[in-house]
Amino acid sequence: MHDNRRPRYLIFFYSNSTSFMASIVVIIMLLPQWLRKEQQGEWEKWSLRVMNRTIRLDLFALLGAYAAGSNRGWKTSMYVVALIIAVLGYFLIHMKLSTCLERRRKKRDAEAAMGIIV
Repeated sequence: MHDNRRPRYLIFFYSNSTSFMASIVVIIMLLPQWLRKEQQGEWEKWSLRVMNRTIRLDLFALLGAYAAGSNRGWKTSMYVVALIIAVLGYFLIHMKLSTCLERRRKKRDAEAAMGIIV
C-alpha cells in the first residue's frame, strides 16, 4: 500500500498512530496513584473528561485506519462505509441515552436534596 496507494497509506498511518497515542494517553491518565487524597477529587473530574474525549479520538482514528487499510474495491468500500455508519450510529445512541440518564439522575438528586422526594 505504501508504494501503490500512497494517499490511502498516509491516512492509515496517521490514523493508526493517532489511535495508538490516544490509547497511551488514556493508560497514563489511569495511573495517578501518587496524588494526595485532597487532590484526587479534582484530578478525577478533569481526567475523566479528558479520557472520555481521548477515547472518542481513539475510536475515530481506528475507524479511519480501518477504512483506509481495508478498502480494495467498491464493494468492500461500501461494506466499510456501512460499518462506520453503524458504529457512529451506535455511538450517538449510547451518548444520547447516557446524557438522558445523567440528567434524570441529577434531577432526582436535586429533588431529594430539597426534600421533595421522601
